[in-house]
Amino acid sequence: MAQEQAKQLLQQGIAAARSGRSDAARELLQQSLRFDAQNESTWLWLSSVARDDKERLFCLKQLLTINPQNEFAIKGLRALGVEPAQAVQAAPSTSVPLLDDERYARIQSAVDEFLRRYSPMPIDRLNIQWAHKAKKRYGEGGAQRLQRLTYTVAALVVILVVGVVGFVGYSVLGGEGGLEIASGSTRVPSRTPTLTMTPTPGGATPTPFPAIMAIPATDVPAGLPEGSIYGNATPTDVYPPVHPNVAGSIDKAVELFSIGDYPLAIGTLEGQHDISSPNCYPAVVYYEAMSHAALGDVQSRNKAQQLLEEALAYRPSDVRYTSCQDSPLIWAGLGYVQYLQNRPSEAMQWSQQALAEDSKLVLAAWTKATVELESGDIVTARQTVAQMLAEWPSDVNLLILAARIELADNQPEAALNYLGRALFVDPVSQPALQLQPEVYLRLAERMEPGNEQQLQYYGLAVVSAQTLLLYYSGDPVGYLYLAKARMGEGNYDLAETALSRILNVADTLPDSMDAVVLEAYQTRGNLYYRQGRIEEALTDLKYVVDITPDDLESRAKLAEIAFQVGDYSEGLNHLDILLADDPTNSTYLLMQAKALIELCTFYPGELVCEYEDMLQVLTDSFIAGLASDLDKADAYSYRAQAQYWLTAESDLSDEEKLIAYQTGLNDVNQALNVRETAVDHYFRGLFLEGMGMLAPALEEYQWIAYWNERYTYPFVDNNFEDRLDRVASAVQEAVEAAATEEPEPTEGGAERTPTPTATPEATATLPEMP
Repeated sequence: MAQEQAKQLLQQGIAAARSGRSDAARELLQQSLRFDAQNESTWLWLSSVARDDKERLFCLKQLLTINPQNEFAIKGLRALGVEPAQAVQAAPSTSVPLLDDERYARIQSAVDEFLRRYSPMPIDRLNIQWAHKAKKRYGEGGAQRLQRLTYTVAALVVILVVGVVGFVGYSVLGGEGGLEIASGSTRVPSRTPTLTMTPTPGGATPTPFPAIMAIPATDVPAGLPEGSIYGNATPTDVYPPVHPNVAGSIDKAVELFSIGDYPLAIGTLEGQHDISSPNCYPAVVYYEAMSHAALGDVQSRNKAQQLLEEALAYRPSDVRYTSCQDSPLIWAGLGYVQYLQNRPSEAMQWSQQALAEDSKLVLAAWTKATVELESGDIVTARQTVAQMLAEWPSDVNLLILAARIELADNQPEAALNYLGRALFVDPVSQPALQLQPEVYLRLAERMEPGNEQQLQYYGLAVVSAQTLLLYYSGDPVGYLYLAKARMGEGNYDLAETALSRILNVADTLPDSMDAVVLEAYQTRGNLYYRQGRIEEALTDLKYVVDITPDDLESRAKLAEIAFQVGDYSEGLNHLDILLADDPTNSTYLLMQAKALIELCTFYPGELVCEYEDMLQVLTDSFIAGLASDLDKADAYSYRAQAQYWLTAESDLSDEEKLIAYQTGLNDVNQALNVRETAVDHYFRGLFLEGMGMLAPALEEYQWIAYWNERYTYPFVDNNFEDRLDRVASAVQEAVEAAATEEPEPTEGGAERTPTPTATPEATATLPEMP
């Protein structure tokens, strides 16, 4: 019970801190500590709202007492000019702070309750920067007030961590071309485990890389405001201006909205609406509609749309009254609400109309660019955002959207640049911190498997995800990316632990997290498959496909597993669906070739072979277009097998068969040049036998017989044994016949010594085990 109260108070304290209500945050966090005085997260947040450095110093020392190796407490104390009293050796300035999993679990003490009650920050759900009513940019002030007094040492910690994972140091260099965040070098975690001093839940902790990895610099345009350790950069002027008659109500409503109290924000605006009648102030309607939309349910979004449409249709009885007719702000709100209701055409229409009348409306540009991005028009989306960034270069939501666009265009380096700007302005932006590990994962995927730089990027993704979870405790997105990064490192136990944080409470998460939950199931299914836990993988992936039948990636994995476990009918059913959706997909066609050429040969009761049809698919151009050498080797192997069976069962002449066998032999040799498989050695023997080259054919069959003692091959049956005996006998007879042949006289009367035939050895040198 005490732990539950501590979690609830911590959650309320964090919300209060982010809303800029430092006094309330301190009281809530102090109450939480009465129930759980060992919670590192509580002490960390309490240090961020301390009244002065003396209180801050006390909080950080308490944090260090709980965990003497807490990197954040150590760095925070040193930022205050105090060397930690404990004999703790701080990590070098060039190393990434590593959180072992026990400490990390303690920092995440409030996670389960957070997941059950999870609701993203309003600013992220609307992707809008809310604003104070005056001397600030419209739509930003409320959110800025949330954070101005929240981050002292906590913000410094974020700057330190974020700097390590891509924007090191936050030292600014002047230059004619604008500001540049200094680049630096850092060590990142590897997948090499090392034991910790204390037991670590889920496995060992990754060790630092021995090699230094340079993080590229991020260019920042001149004049971009830098977020300080006391909050974000000072916002620009209000846009569009709010009528002074309603500025007070708008200010209060935005503050309520920003802390997630949408009903009270709606009540405030409804009261202002009644007071203002018969005037119609666009800002009042707009914020009231946005508050309804933020509730997230269909009824609330419909209410938001109704409010906006009624405002456009309202005609005051007297021209002296303020009207909402032809208001670009209302049009922009309608566009956004239509987007939330999955009506991209209407969203685009209203947003374009708003921008045509007022080209500086950020929300209209955001909606337009998002619709363009989701429709695949990356070029236009990029142009839309770039034009608006020219007006508002420090708008965090636009910068994050620009990063998403670059990521969609497979340009992770450019995405990282935009994220650098966003985190420069707001070092604790939740959407930016959510996107950062995804970018590093994308960079890792572009590297060669096992490449050191790939492991470094996976390490950066781990640190980025942990940073997100440290400041947004329990965020399911953070756990999902943490799991993917751990999988990339090869730390499967830690990956499974991270996924369990989501899936153990999946039934209690809001509908907005459905996509994350499904991706977590898919990721765990792939994880189980890598570990050879086939039944568990099937359970998770079937769940994903049952919920989302169009998830082709999961369906392809199910087809692969089905063939592997011998459920061929199920595998072909999945393949039919995959090929109906994408008939030219090389991965699906290669899988189909395996089923209809190789598996059907060895399991004739399960599948019907289609050799000729598959040969039409496995052309030279098809094979050349495959992504990897292993895929090409598989394709050559399947084509060789089809070629053999068509030739062996044909009525071709001996000469024509010899040519066909040679063609198949060339293909199987191509496959064996890449990797060793038993089936390729088997078919190489068949081709050589068919061409009358019995001695080398016997070597291939003996290779198979040798390894069949350790593995069970489907083609090693009584027929294979008979073939082996027959070929061995024929070779022996040929050798004996050659040995008894009388020497032929030469022209000079001397005898010519016969060239001996190489006798195949049963104990010949064997290739590597398949």
